[in-house]
Amino acid sequence: MYLQQRLQHDKLTILAGRLAASDAFAALPVFTNYVTYAINPNPFSLGANDAAFFGPPPGTEWGAQATYLITPAIQVAAGAFNTNTNSANGENHGADFTLQEGNKGVLSIGEIDYLHNQRTDSVGKPGQITAGFLRSNNSFPYLNNPLAHSDGYNAVYLMGQQMVFRPGGPGTSRGATVWGAWTFNSKDLVSPIPMLWGAGLSYEGLIPARTSDVASLCLIRTEPSKYAPATSAEDGLELNYQWRHSRYLTITPHGQYLWNRTGHESRNATVLGIQLELTL
Repeated sequence: MYLQQRLQHDKLTILAGRLAASDAFAALPVFTNYVTYAINPNPFSLGANDAAFFGPPPGTEWGAQATYLITPAIQVAAGAFNTNTNSANGENHGADFTLQEGNKGVLSIGEIDYLHNQRTDSVGKPGQITAGFLRSNNSFPYLNNPLAHSDGYNAVYLMGQQMVFRPGGPGTSRGATVWGAWTFNSKDLVSPIPMLWGAGLSYEGLIPARTSDVASLCLIRTEPSKYAPATSAEDGLELNYQWRHSRYLTITPHGQYLWNRTGHESRNATVLGIQLELTL
């Protein structure tokens, strides 16, 4: 629920209302090719460390954001969002409009994007590099002592994707795209996952007769805080195949393997599933 206005010949876009930082920041188009919540739609660490970053489901925050296209290849964005944890967790079925319920301050985000060969007349292979900075001055409980609190944190993220193989040449989308992502939070005393990195490969049209299907592989590694009790450093590997039956139906069989690196009591796990996407 928000208002949107475009200015400066559509170079500037402003939004205000009920928003989610995760909808506009720290995302790459290739992330939507995966099933795992570790990377789709954003690196999971950003929301695990601060619920106010996550969007629906289940919740949103009051906020405002702006995006400006400096050149066809360089875009900057900034936003400020409320930090109500109850609202972020979907209190009152997403209709908790209260500004402060034990929280304070704002979550501020700035981002710059380099959109490489993204124009319709570009001959080279498309890519994107995104860098961002987060700052929250909300109060967060210590992981090793919930009765004590620390004021805020700083965080950064860096991610990028690049098409490396395009057999059909310019103007076609079939081919291979590689990507990488990294996040870092400066205060592991209040951040369960102060660091995350991931990398992957996504190939559209791997089977010549199925040019719209997408096969994707990724590896995600999380580094937990040393102050968080009973946690382990979990890695995840995903392999999936999007079978695009039509413009209305996509079927995605997928497999994930999760393992721990710190000898935690929980065992490694293999997860198999099928995701159905129906567009009406």
